[in-house]
Amino acid sequence: MQRPPLDPNSAASRAPSGSGAPPSRRVSHDYDKIIRILQSMGVNHFDSRVVSVLRQFVYIYSTDVLERAATVSQYASKQIIDPEDIKFAIKLKIAHYKEFSHRPDRATLEKWAEQKNACPMPNLPTRAGIHLPQERFCLNAPNYQINHQDPKQAAQERAAAAQAQQAPPKKRRGQFGARASAKSLKIVLRFG
Repeated sequence: MQRPPLDPNSAASRAPSGSGAPPSRRVSHDYDKIIRILQSMGVNHFDSRVVSVLRQFVYIYSTDVLERAATVSQYASKQIIDPEDIKFAIKLKIAHYKEFSHRPDRATLEKWAEQKNACPMPNLPTRAGIHLPQERFCLNAPNYQINHQDPKQAAQERAAAAQAQQAPPKKRRGQFGARASAKSLKIVLRFG
């Protein structure tokens, strides 16, 4: 297959000028190759940034394949990466994408749709106003509890708890006062 001629005056053949500096010889060669691939596929009008994105994609993909090939070669206790290692790495990459991006066929999708559509939808309420889902699916229920305790009884319980904390701890046999007694500090906040 013969390569299509590259028009040096076309906007697509010019490398993107991000920093204003001319690209290196290798980068220019990569851009030329990607432009020729696009032109061979019949794409003649494209933004210059497309070439840069495709070049980045090629770099990332080839780096990933070569890293996998190096792992395969290392596992096989080889010093050099063989073409078989690269082929196996590509097969691993394809298998990985098929495993996680496998779409079910049409018959399976139809079977799932029939199962899902077998249960009828709930009837809509005929009352006026905003139609909300069932109570168990709504998040507008109260999520707190109010303590309905008598204030006098609550004050007595707090006083009893404070006295229990202030009582000196009983010494057991074998303790020689090495542990200091526990003291508590009560902080009262008053607003108003």
